[in-house]
Amino acid sequence: GAIVLVNDASRFLYPLIESWPAYSRTAETVLVARDDGDALFLNNTRHRPDSALKLRIALDRTDEPAVMAVLGREGFVQGTDYRGVQTAAVVLPVPDTPWCLVAKMDQDEVFAGWRVRAALILGLTAGLMGMVLSLGFFAWQRNQKAHYRALYRVEAGLPAIAAKP
Repeated sequence: GAIVLVNDASRFLYPLIESWPAYSRTAETVLVARDDGDALFLNNTRHRPDSALKLRIALDRTDEPAVMAVLGREGFVQGTDYRGVQTAAVVLPVPDTPWCLVAKMDQDEVFAGWRVRAALILGLTAGLMGMVLSLGFFAWQRNQKAHYRALYRVEAGLPAIAAKP
């Protein structure tokens, strides 16, 4: 005897893969497999509905994260996705299957928060440097005034006044 279990991947597996833990405009997770010299997308992509088992990318496009995955790369990668957009991705093989999982997000979205913080840090650093330079200039100017006052008193024959601490 045998028991045959049939499970519709579009009802269980694909919604799980296509969900993302936080709000994102561009993030998506896809399953890919190597098929006849192409990287074949096994589930629908976020930006191209009805692309499951239809969207293929040639293996000679080695800058594409899905292609990197089926060629054996693992971990964090950067590249151009199927839309022609620069993305940051993590690619991992699915154990005991010929599939690979690609979780990716557009670089503009990934680094948006970093860019804001970097601009803030740069602005604060420039402001602090401006304050230090201003204080240095005022100290130098005060010293120069005291020096010229002392020279004036000597030239005018006035008694020298001790400098205030």
